[in-house]
Amino acid sequence: MIKKADIPVLLCASIVFSGCATNSQQKELENKVDNLESRIEDIEDEATEIPSNLTYNYYIDDMSVDEVVNEFPSIADYLENLIALTPTQHFGHAHPNNNTQYISKEYQYLCLISKTGSIRDNILGGKDEPVIYDFYLYQNVLNTGLRTEEFIDIQENDFDGILNCIEKHY
Repeated sequence: MIKKADIPVLLCASIVFSGCATNSQQKELENKVDNLESRIEDIEDEATEIPSNLTYNYYIDDMSVDEVVNEFPSIADYLENLIALTPTQHFGHAHPNNNTQYISKEYQYLCLISKTGSIRDNILGGKDEPVIYDFYLYQNVLNTGLRTEEFIDIQENDFDGILNCIEKHY
């Protein structure tokens, strides 16, 4: 069994803020991060023991595997497009009250912020772990899933730019 303590934190607390932000913009970003961290803690507090064999892959546009392959075949098999969720996260938060006809945009936003942090940590981490993500592929996934071309204009490894662009879409 996976215990609550084993569930990865969805949002990395060390979001790097752009040095070009004004003090008021910096404070606003810090408040948003604090708010997100608080909501994530609430979600984690609701988690109970979860059988380790139950995990769902949550696609950026929250479709089933077949739907992603049919609608977005170019990104269907990208690791950058997958977010692993527990059943509680999937049916309790991504689709509140198990209503799979409804997608929580707030939770989708949290998942994208988390995925951005995971990719940033993997690419820039400098640890002994292999780099498994590709910044350009993540840009492509975001452009495709959010039906825009804005992400491709962001400079390589500019994760602040990615976060700001995600913020614009939510």
